[in-house]
Amino acid sequence: MQSGDIFSGFDRYLNPFKNVLTEDRSLNPVPNMMDHFTVSINRSLTLSRLKPPRMGAATFAKWIYDSPVRCQAVRISYETYHSLRSNKTDTAKKGDIGDLSHVEILPYVDFMVLERRMRTYLRQACKKIGLDFDKKICTDVRDLFS
Repeated sequence: MQSGDIFSGFDRYLNPFKNVLTEDRSLNPVPNMMDHFTVSINRSLTLSRLKPPRMGAATFAKWIYDSPVRCQAVRISYETYHSLRSNKTDTAKKGDIGDLSHVEILPYVDFMVLERRMRTYLRQACKKIGLDFDKKICTDVRDLFS
């Protein structure tokens, strides 16, 4: 690891992430966000080896999706990824993997430091779903002390 390269551990994930992003961007037609959210929740339950609730994964996903204050971490992560996906001119960067895994803690922390690009996607996501965490998001830790 080179000095200062804090994202070197993500090297092996960058190309698979780029491939997923490219595939998602090429979907035609673009799936309905609610329908795709159901797929995402089902996938997360499976990967976590969790059984779907008795109501079923689709009903559970709709229940989460209907109110952004329910499972805020899940919605923020989902919407931030889709903000990135929607910008077809942007390319995936090593830091995106770490940033996307961190954005879901936003509801539970006092502040979050992200580089400007990912901060923009996170702000777009929060605005879209009506969650106001703007004052918690900064690009430089020094902003917290000014």
